[in-house]
Amino acid sequence: MKLDELKQYKKILILGYGVEGQATEKYLQKFYPEAEIGRADKMDGEDYLQRQNDYDLVIKTPGIPPRLVTKPYTTATNIFFANVTNQIIGITGTKGKSTVSNLVNSVLNGAGQPATLAGNIGRPMLELLTEGLDEKAIVVLELSSYQLEDIQFSPHIACILNIYQELHNHQTLENYFQAKAQIVHHSLENDYYVYNQSFVPLHNLTKKTKAQATAYSEKDEEPIGAIYRSNVAAVAAITSLYGINREVVREIIAQTPQLPHRLVNMGTYEGITFYDDSASTHPEATVHALSLIPNVSTAIIGGQNRGYDFSVLVKKLASVHVDNIVLFPDTDNVINKLVAESGNYQPQVLVTKSMVEAVAFAFSKSRRGSVCLLSPGAPSYTMFTNFSERGDTFTKLVNTHEKETASSKTATAK
Repeated sequence: MKLDELKQYKKILILGYGVEGQATEKYLQKFYPEAEIGRADKMDGEDYLQRQNDYDLVIKTPGIPPRLVTKPYTTATNIFFANVTNQIIGITGTKGKSTVSNLVNSVLNGAGQPATLAGNIGRPMLELLTEGLDEKAIVVLELSSYQLEDIQFSPHIACILNIYQELHNHQTLENYFQAKAQIVHHSLENDYYVYNQSFVPLHNLTKKTKAQATAYSEKDEEPIGAIYRSNVAAVAAITSLYGINREVVREIIAQTPQLPHRLVNMGTYEGITFYDDSASTHPEATVHALSLIPNVSTAIIGGQNRGYDFSVLVKKLASVHVDNIVLFPDTDNVINKLVAESGNYQPQVLVTKSMVEAVAFAFSKSRRGSVCLLSPGAPSYTMFTNFSERGDTFTKLVNTHEKETASSKTATAK
């Protein structure tokens, strides 16, 4: 919705007052100060949705299903796309979209092309317009299925990395895929659709968009450190559209700091190397982690049960000989059952609701010279607010255990 269209409404309700909602309010205050702006958030109580009755227009946050909106509405995503003049790269997928978005932004800047990162990662989109945006900068957006399900625009370059079963509020996998597919629904002939050719539904989408299709294969690349080969291939495919050489891409990626909680090597403590991969919220991500990191003797896995299939993960745990497993609720029963049915694979298993117990178990059971990997393969919400809190807690407890051990040894020596 363009700003002039927005100004047709006198009373505007921001529905959902998180980070994006607050950025939306600042945008309205700057560009439409005459508007009467209201706020409604689920933290206000169960009846927060009823506040819509008092307003002419709703600006909905991505986490609220459209079916709950009872008045004409738009979104911060649609407002941004309608009012920005910069070229946009939009990146989505079930996993890897934060990493790829960050790397594309880093490669563009490193190659001399101004770029800025926003969306589901980094800054809210409307904050860019409120604070001012370099007209030459390419905007790299990480886009979630919620931001895309009712989008009325497509970015100049749209990339879908993968599609796995991760429904959230979507009723079926088809609904979830259709939400992702919206990223190319409004593409024009001079736009591009970059996709991973390993996924048949993503290839089939080429027949339903006007965008020029650009396929990439993860077989074309080798991983760079802890960056999956599929992510490297995606970044190379996107940035090649700007004429950036693949070797330059790999060089910049190698120098780009990792995002937090994504296969971060925390260091070695008491002879055990600890990795924080808390951003792993799907079993496929944990399988990838186990493929990249050798000599894992203890894996901390599990979390909120969203009906994922963990059978491939259990087979991977067995094939790389992970001796010890910590299971968090509420996927613990599902995974434990698969382990019990796996035949000769008989790891030591700790089922716990405590990260303290998990870390203590890792220190006591992991072989010296081996790895302890936190890569849950499931959302964090049964125990933590988000994956960042889960990873931060893990990191803090590992560091605390090391300090306490060192202190104890010092006291004993005295």
